[in-house]
Amino acid sequence: MKYKDKEYIDAYNELSTATANMLEDDNLLAKAIASIIRNQMEDFHCKYLTDEQMKELNPIIRNSIYSALQLIRQDPMMLYVYAKMYVPTYWEDCEKIQI
Repeated sequence: MKYKDKEYIDAYNELSTATANMLEDDNLLAKAIASIIRNQMEDFHCKYLTDEQMKELNPIIRNSIYSALQLIRQDPMMLYVYAKMYVPTYWEDCEKIQI
């Protein structure tokens, strides 16, 4: 499809709107982030965790992400305080992974 095709523009506008809506919907955003975490844990899951354990871990991850997003929106200074209190100084810096 060419850039100026109406179908392409309509599809792009629809995707753009859906993305903007997702960024405002903490529930959907948390699920999207959790799915990335879940996919990155697949090898670990297969090696060390049963399906039952993973079933229990999945909502813990999703709900934790959701709660952090809610905290960011409602009181970002509290997230900073939380980070200062609970993020260990020995943790390595984050790195971008291939998803």
